[in-house]
Amino acid sequence: MGLEVAGVVEEAIGDSAFQPGDAVFGLVEGGGYAEYALLDQSLAIAKPDQLSWVEAAGLPEAWMTAWFNLVVKAGLQAGERALIHAGASGVGVAAIQLARLLGAEAFASAGSAEKLAFCRELGASQVFNYHETPAFGERVKAWGGADVVLDRWAPATWRKTCRR
Repeated sequence: MGLEVAGVVEEAIGDSAFQPGDAVFGLVEGGGYAEYALLDQSLAIAKPDQLSWVEAAGLPEAWMTAWFNLVVKAGLQAGERALIHAGASGVGVAAIQLARLLGAEAFASAGSAEKLAFCRELGASQVFNYHETPAFGERVKAWGGADVVLDRWAPATWRKTCRR
């Protein structure tokens, strides 16, 4: 527990990218609820002034998870298509926006009309309700297929997602 932190650097070690007094947020391995936490600079981000402390503390896990999976592991690039299951979840919200920022197209799933509308507002070009579309693999195929799949439901959806 306590994996996301936001605060002011009290002490920097060695050639740190951050110095005492810098406002940062990021991920820790635990202990984020303590008054002080040790934050590796590779998992830290400078906090923009327009973000509140609460907003900054709520970003790291979802956005870093989306970044790691879409960019680092899958290598999503401009012109590719990403199928993002649970598009209205924290990771899904980040993934849709990252896909768009990278110049990729996002196809998102969600479980209600409100969530589908939200995914479209975020930039998903196609959406489907997983409660009402049991053959979503056919929808993805009609869309032209997906180069990358971000599936937080696996294995429940994996076989349907991979059908050709």
